[in-house]
Parts: sequence; structure tokens; C-alpha cells
Amino acid sequence: SHWTEETLSREFGRFGEITSIKIMYPRNDQQRLRGMNSGFVQFKTRQQAESARANLNGKVYWGMALRIDWGRAIQPIRNLGG
Repeated sequence: SHWTEETLSREFGRFGEITSIKIMYPRNDQQRLRGMNSGFVQFKTRQQAESARANLNGKVYWGMALRIDWGRAIQPIRNLGG
């Protein structure tokens, strides 16, 4: 895959301050054949994320259109101990 943390940081970093990047590589042959790589880019503010999405969603890289959706917020795990 052409996408690395460096390329994600370079492309998305133009729109704001990135707080985390995680790339999910294909786990099986079916995903690999379909070119199903996905990643998560987290920005410091929602406004920065909206700017990145508005500018990069649908943009073509290496012959494939980038699809950007909103991720779900991670809920903090509460300590249920007594």
C-alpha cells in the first residue's frame, strides 16, 4: 500500500493538528484483493477534521478515490470495580 503514517500525516496535516493516526491493514486475502485498507486520523478539533474531509473526500490517490467518513467517538471505560 502507498499509505503510510507519513503520507497520511502529510496529506491530512495540511488541515490542522493531528493527534493520532492508525492504519488498519487487510487481515485476510479477500480484503487484500479488494484493496481494503483503512485508517483513522484524529484531529485536535472537529473544525480541522471537517476541513480535511471537505478537501480530501473523493480525491484520487494512486488510482483510488479516498473515502472519508466520521469515526465513532471512543467511550471511556468506566471502572466497575466495587
